[in-house]
Amino acid sequence: TVQELRHLVATCDAQGRPDVGDMILLGVFTAQRQADRLAMKRSQVTQGRWRVQQQKGRGKVTVTGPVPPLLLARLQAAWKRREVHALQHPHVCIDERLNAPWNEHAYRHVFADLRARAAATLPSLADLRDQDLRDTALSWARDGGADSFEERRKLSGHSAQSAELEEKHYLAASERHGDAAVQAIVAIWEKGG
Repeated sequence: TVQELRHLVATCDAQGRPDVGDMILLGVFTAQRQADRLAMKRSQVTQGRWRVQQQKGRGKVTVTGPVPPLLLARLQAAWKRREVHALQHPHVCIDERLNAPWNEHAYRHVFADLRARAAATLPSLADLRDQDLRDTALSWARDGGADSFEERRKLSGHSAQSAELEEKHYLAASERHGDAAVQAIVAIWEKGG
């Protein structure tokens, strides 16, 4: 939920790890895989848009989207924090304690530690995985009005061939869709048809 993710990001910030909070929000607002977010360069965030060239699966696929103001403000704050370092890395997010690009192993361990700290006060976060950020983004896109399968596919970068399977995997059942189905049945019933 929004409240859970806000709590997780606030925990990251309170623990002096806003760099991990940035990665979490980057996942939620871009629907990109962890590896693609870890590799993302600052040059891929320009003119209010982000652009990722995905590396998984069927070759390079480029996806893009607008950078929401909340995310842009966090990224700009991170880049400002990093100005003090002599060595400047081109990545959108880095391990700021080491002033080094994240690797998947290190990020996974720091994420798990911060998730456990957040779960101490909000137990529903105990089994959250970084992959859930992508799932959540796609579910929220659908529930927020991006009803078009193609809209979500363009955001996620899934191939047309794998999109149907991915759709079933990523998108949890939505009460809104169930409600709409029941309302359609009631409409037919009330028409007498």
